[in-house]
Formats: sequence, C-alpha cells, structure tokens
Amino acid sequence: MQATDSGFYFAVDSDDDSRLKNVFWIDARSRASFESFGDVVTFDTTYLTNKYGMPFAPFVGVNHHGWQSLLDSYDLKDHDWLRRLYNERTFWVPAYLKGVFWAGMRSTQRSESMNAFFDGYVRPSTTLKQFVDQYDLALRKKVENESLADFKSFNTKLPCVTFYPFEEKFEKVYTITKFKEVQHEIISRIYCTISLLTKEGAICTYQVTEQVKVQNEVVEDAYVKVVPYVVYFNEDGDEFEVKCTCDSFDSRGILCRHIFALLCAHNITSLPPKYYLDRWRKDVKRRYTLIKCGFDALSANPEVQRYDSLCKGMHTLAEVAARNVDHYTKVWMHIDMLTKELRASSCEPNPPSLALPGVSLTCNESIDNVELAVDGDEVHSPIVAKKR
Repeated sequence: MQATDSGFYFAVDSDDDSRLKNVFWIDARSRASFESFGDVVTFDTTYLTNKYGMPFAPFVGVNHHGWQSLLDSYDLKDHDWLRRLYNERTFWVPAYLKGVFWAGMRSTQRSESMNAFFDGYVRPSTTLKQFVDQYDLALRKKVENESLADFKSFNTKLPCVTFYPFEEKFEKVYTITKFKEVQHEIISRIYCTISLLTKEGAICTYQVTEQVKVQNEVVEDAYVKVVPYVVYFNEDGDEFEVKCTCDSFDSRGILCRHIFALLCAHNITSLPPKYYLDRWRKDVKRRYTLIKCGFDALSANPEVQRYDSLCKGMHTLAEVAARNVDHYTKVWMHIDMLTKELRASSCEPNPPSLALPGVSLTCNESIDNVELAVDGDEVHSPIVAKKR
C-alpha cells in the first residue's frame, strides 16, 4: 500500500512465536485530516472481532459535515424510568460535558454510526488480506460521500428564515448540515423570553427562560417544561462577547437559541468573526483534500497531482538543504517569501511569517522512523480463537 500512498504508515506486533498480535495502520489522508479535525476523536473496540479473537478498533473523527442520528439499539422501550430519563436527556446530559468541546458527538454515537457503515464491507470471517482490501473500499466510499457533500454545500443555496445578516453569513460559509443546525437554533429562539438580572459596567447578565416540549410516551402526550438559563453579555465595542450556561457554543461549536434570542432583542444582526468557526466552514481549503492515496478515486484531480509532485520535489530539496545550516536557513527564507508572494497573487490572506523551525523531530517525522515491532523476518497468522 505504501507504493500508492507514500504517507501510509503501519506497525505490526507479534508474540514470542512470531504470531500476529496487533496491526496498526493509518493512511496519509487520515493523518492529514487529523490536522483539521483532531479535536474530537473516538476509539471503539466493541464493533467486530474476527475468528482470531482480534477486535477491529477504528479511530473515528467528526468532519465539517457532521453525522446522522443514532437509532435506539437496545430493547428498553418498556422501561418507564429509563424512557423518562432519556426523554429529558437535554436537561441533564450537558451538565457532564460542560467546558469540553465534543462537536455534538454523543456517547459512542459516531463510532456506532461508523460501525454500521463498515457492516457492508467486513465480517468476522474476513481474512486480514481481505480486510485490508475491503477497508480500502470503505474509505473510498467515505471520500466519495464527503466530496459529494462538499459539492452540494458549495452549489446549494438554502433559504433563510430571517433577514438578519448573521443568518445569511452562516448560510454562505457553513456546510449544509451545520447551517441547518444553526438555523434550527435561530428558529427556536421564539420559545425564549429574556429578563435583565444585573448590569455591571459593560457586562450584563440575563435570564433566558425557554419553553421546552417534552414527549411523554406513557400517555402518548407531551408537556411543556420551563427551563431557565443565564446569558452573560459584554457589549464593550464591536467585538462583543456572549456566553450561555447551556454551553452549546463551547461544547458543540454552535451558538444556542438563548444567545440568538438575546441578540435579536438588542437588534444585533452581525457577529464577530470568532463565532464563525473554521471547523464548520465549507470555504476553508484543507490540506488533506490534496493528499494522494491509494483508495482515493479523486487522485486524478490535477490539483492533487500537482500537490503530490511538489511534495516529492520538496523531499529532494529537504535532503540537500538539511546537510548544511546555511542552506537550511536559506531554503526556509525562500519558502516564506514564495508563500507570501503566491498568496498575494491569488488574493489569499497571508498568515504570519513562517517561523524558522528547530532541528528536533516533529511527531510526524518521528512516526515514519519507527521500526516495526516484529521479532523475526516472517510474521505468522495468529491462532484461531475457540468459539464459546
């Protein structure tokens, strides 16, 4: 696989008899994806175990498009207490996640969604060789799905429910999935009422009371529950700050209905740039989309081919420049200068000047030099696990 994917990395772990114990691998695109979406990653070992008793444990992240909701997997529909607890989950679950960004991922939801996706490609009887091939097919499908979602986000204009500039901006820069989440919060602000609690200088504290509809499955009816939240608003200058005790923005990356209700009540129709997260934007060019890999059917894209060719050329340049400190410094100065020049010619904003790095190995460099954990020249198949 390294022949078609130069950034592919793998490691093999064997026992004293040179029998396979563990295999780890990661492709170049996934490694690059971690740069953009490495803030939320799950690790799940519950999905599938093969005939050797080896679990399939994928690392799963969340991209800028999000995911589908997970259906109830357990036969607990007749358990009254659990059902009521689940129906009111929006009131108590956030208390355990305050201050932690989880991109809206709930429990093992993302992993279970990926498990369902892999069900069409692998099964317990799949051999390791077959698994690698099927895994490639599965990743190819994921890349195609993401490319299709990118295309739809760039070429679909969704109608706004208000004339506020901040909603128009969210529709312009966010992916379809994330804009719909924001729009749902904007619509739901109608269930909120606002009252001023305190004012100290430029900082105001408000109570935002929300009417929440809770489904009661026992009598197949619903009731309305009144839930109070506190919103802190610092209106000092254009770069105002606003924070809600529901913690939606800090944990999900989505402004909540309570904040939108407050903004609309104050006739504030524009938001500071910090409330438009790059993580959910469709107009951000991400490096992993240019990575050439074996399973990517889009590798024939001219931009991907140019990127791959430049990377190979830079590897050669790096080998020569690394032998001499003066050459090393000169190359970095030219890289900085050329980067600014090319960005200016393409009307892209210039980042800060590239800092001259030290000579210590980065995480990515060191991982490429890790030797395989294999005791001998040949690794044997593991012993088939006994069925229970």
